Amino acid sequence: MMLVDTDVLIGYLKGNPVARDTINKLSGFCISVMTYMEWVQRMRNKQEQGELRCALKNWQVKVLYVSEDISLRLCFSRGALFKPRCTAC
Repeated sequence: MMLVDTDVLIGYLKGNPVARDTINKLSGFCISVMTYMEWVQRMRNKQEQGELRCALKNWQVKVLYVSEDISLRLCFSRGALFKPRCTAC
């Protein structure tokens, strides 16, 4: 499953065609718990929170807790390479 960042979801909601095509082509995707919390903080009331939960359910989103694996996935999904600076690592 692909890890989707907040920026892609914002693009989707703003009508960005690339973001919409990306989300619509996925049969489920993952978001980090940080992305989920960013969205929850944007909600103005319980109704919007419910709508968010429904949208995530319809998109078959899996919320992932932060771990080393998630951090690495995020780095690679943005085109960055994870290179430890410590030579002992």
